[in-house]
Amino acid sequence: MNDFEPVSKKDDSNYEAVRGHIPKKMARHFKGLCAQLGIDHGAAMEEALEPWMRQKERELEESEIPQEGNDA
Repeated sequence: MNDFEPVSKKDDSNYEAVRGHIPKKMARHFKGLCAQLGIDHGAAMEEALEPWMRQKERELEESEIPQEGNDA
């Protein structure tokens, strides 16, 4: 492989497959939107997961802060 040949995400060591089962209707909607927008499923998943992960990290940080008057 030369420097100009693109490496697929599947073969790129910086990427890892993530998989899960979602309702069929949601999966079809997701695939349809990806097709309409001309983006691959992985790119759409990255875009969707980034804000979700930031939100969950904030929630975890907030839950670790002792509440006033709480002797935990």
